[in-house]
Formats: sequence, structure tokens, C-alpha cells
Amino acid sequence: MSQVDLSLTVDPFRLASQGRTLQGSLPLCDFPRLADGVEDAAGAVFFRLEFRHVAPGRDKVSGHVEATVRLLCQRCLEPFAYALETSLDAWLVETEVDLASFPDEEDVVLVPEGRLHVASLIEDELLLGIPFAPLHADLEACRGVSHRGSVAQAAPVAPTKPNPFAVLKQLKDKDRKT
Repeated sequence: MSQVDLSLTVDPFRLASQGRTLQGSLPLCDFPRLADGVEDAAGAVFFRLEFRHVAPGRDKVSGHVEATVRLLCQRCLEPFAYALETSLDAWLVETEVDLASFPDEEDVVLVPEGRLHVASLIEDELLLGIPFAPLHADLEACRGVSHRGSVAQAAPVAPTKPNPFAVLKQLKDKDRKT
């Protein structure tokens, strides 16, 4: 296992041939795209990435990335803590020609010029794990929301003026009786 300065790029193919594992934690604020998509950039990102050689010309990166981020609930518009966890299992390729040799359902990371910016890979995985419309997991945690899932409304206000059509309704009802 290695602690590496993740602001730099690494040679993932060399790490795979050596069977190396990178693990550690980084401040959430070191991930600018992720920090822009959350309510608060406090906290840390924990990661473990294993590089391995599978077959000639076939290398993989697998691992786990997690962080607790503060998101804005789209139901009540209040921030809440969200446990963001994602697993990674992707092939490493250096060229787009190699990329085309994999089926669409396989995850593939393009590593141009044999250099991988590990922090960007971690950030990409976390960004993919953020829900499109984040919501509190527990409806009770949402303020101002009724148990039926709609925003709670105040009691209806009594009309202050009489309805001008009330007289017409009375005439119509009178005609029906006769």
C-alpha cells in the first residue's frame, strides 16, 4: 500500500504490473467540481484503489471511494448529510483504439500518454454517485412536509367578501324546486 501525492499523475500500468494499492484520505475541498455540487465542502474523501495486471495488455483498477457530503434536499430544500459510497472496477486503456475493443457495458478509463490523475478519477466516481434529486432518506427529517409527501399547507383562509354569484346559486336552486 502506498500513500501518494494525488495532485500528481501516476503511471497506472506500472502500478498494475507491481500489484500496488493506493489508499488514504483527502479533504473534500481538494475536489473543486465535487465541492461546487455540494452544500458544504467540509469533510474528507476516503479511498482505496487496487491496480492489477489481468492479462497481457489488460490492466484494471478496482476500489472503493466514500465521503459524507451535505446535499440540498429537493423535497424540503434543507441541507442534509448524505453518505456517498461508490465502487470502481474499470479497465485501463491508453488509446481510443484500445477503448473501442471493449463492450459498452464495461467500465473503461482512458489513460492518455500513460498518465492518470488519480484525484480526478476519484472525483469522477464521487460525482457519478450523487443523486440527481437528493432527498432525505427519512420523510420525518423534512421540515414543512406532510406525511403524504406534499408540502404542508396552512388552513384555508375564510373569504372576507360574500361571493357575488351566491345570489345566482340561490335563484337556480329555487327554480329547481319549483
